[in-house]
Order: sequence, then structure tokens, then C-alpha cells
Amino acid sequence: TVGWGWHTEVGNSSYARDNHVIGNFIHNSLNVLFDGGSLYSLGNQPGSTVEYNHIRGQHNCIKTAALYHDDGSAGWVDHHNVIELAPLDALKPCSATPWVLLWTPFIHDIVLHDNFHDVSAFVNHGTNCSIANTHLFNSSDGVPAAAQAIVRAAGPRPLPG
Repeated sequence: TVGWGWHTEVGNSSYARDNHVIGNFIHNSLNVLFDGGSLYSLGNQPGSTVEYNHIRGQHNCIKTAALYHDDGSAGWVDHHNVIELAPLDALKPCSATPWVLLWTPFIHDIVLHDNFHDVSAFVNHGTNCSIANTHLFNSSDGVPAAAQAIVRAAGPRPLPG
């Protein structure tokens, strides 16, 4: 979860900016809560990115999404993420859950491109938001070759130096 502010004056002039969520392996999320996302943002955060993350399996499929930019979110670019919401070994695959949720016009100026996902559902009711060059794959066939390097690199790793 990154940010605060909703679509209020405070949210629209948020001090949060230039946040980068990079290279995480997020799995088996939302075990208890039902309104949220594996990666969740709230409020305007210019210059921020969600990139090269691997999201695998969510337990609660109601009012959730892998990439959930909530009310007032803005200024994000999400790219090169691998999203598996319907893996065959999941206890409760979320095959009808959207991989991205931009549910209200108060969400604005968000760009998503070059993401890989195994569910086709998405919601884009945002203002000036775009979703392009996505790659839908079948979980039973496994992660596509073009996305395997993202999966292998995601997760804990030593700090440089």
C-alpha cells in the first residue's frame, strides 16, 4: 500500500511522489481483508512506478485486484509485471477478479503497458488512463517465456555493494 488522500484537495496535492515499487514477489495476499489489492495505491503520486513485480495468487476475490489504484490515484506507470490470479495450485483461484482496477473517474493519468496476466478481466473507468500492449496467458501453459526473467528476478535479493 502506497499513498493517502483519496480524491480530495489533499489527495490531489499530495506530498507523495516518485515512489517506485520494483521487483517484488507478492504471493497469497489478501488472506483476511476483502477490499484491496496485492499492490494498492491511494491518492496522487506523480512520477511513481509499479514495475517488474510478480504477483501470484490472491485468497479473497471480492472487491480486489492485483493492481488496485484506488480513488484519487494518479501519476503512476505500471509496466512489466507478471500477474497470476488463477494459478492451478491456488486454493481459491480468482479467475474473475480484475488484474487491474481503475474503478472511478477520480482515478486519472495512469498508464499501464507491457504487463502479463492470466485473467482477462480488467476495469478502466479512470480519466486519461491507458492500458496497452498487455499479454494474456493461460495458467495451465505456464508463464510465457518473455515473462520468465521477471518471475526469476522478483523477490528478496542482496543489496548492492
